[in-house]
Amino acid sequence: MKYSFRNILKAVIISFVIFLYGCSSSVDSEKKETELSTAIASAEKIYSAAVEGEKIGEYRTGAKEVLKSGIDSAKIVDGDENSSEEEIKSAAAKLNSVVEDFYNMQTDIEIKSCSKSESTVTIFGMNCYNYRFEFKASERAKKLYLNTGKEVNLISKEIDVSQNKEAVVENYVIRVEDVPANIDSMTLKAVDEAGSELQIKIFKLVY
Repeated sequence: MKYSFRNILKAVIISFVIFLYGCSSSVDSEKKETELSTAIASAEKIYSAAVEGEKIGEYRTGAKEVLKSGIDSAKIVDGDENSSEEEIKSAAAKLNSVVEDFYNMQTDIEIKSCSKSESTVTIFGMNCYNYRFEFKASERAKKLYLNTGKEVNLISKEIDVSQNKEAVVENYVIRVEDVPANIDSMTLKAVDEAGSELQIKIFKLVY
């Protein structure tokens, strides 16, 4: 059988096009693997290791559900063979953002204990109490604000004022004096070095 030069050239061109398509598919697959699949694998490890709870290093309730939703959304793009390069990059960026937000949902204030003693002060015939509570703060928490917005500096442990009374901070112990009996809870707000809010924690006083 004789083959014309035109037929041979046509066969060569077709083979070359098929080769280029295969290379392109391989590159696209590799791109998806390095950009998105890697992000998913990393997020899944973080998800598996994370524990929700009230202790420092744990995550607040609902945090893992948010991360899982982000992982599932990324997997949809990763599993679609028709996903474009732009969609892959966008999905990877969104997942990385979800992971960053997840880290910001770590517990920053851990109340260890709370005790009270009766005060000698009465307000409008109402008994008052002195409180002492121990707490832990995360490394990124640099200051706390106690109830009225008064500052508790975790670096210098300055004397603070709360409830218009003296609150002494020493070794992550706060004493608040002369708290009226009708006040049944206190609020701590943790902020980072830049002053950005990390966590607000409301805790019940012991009665």
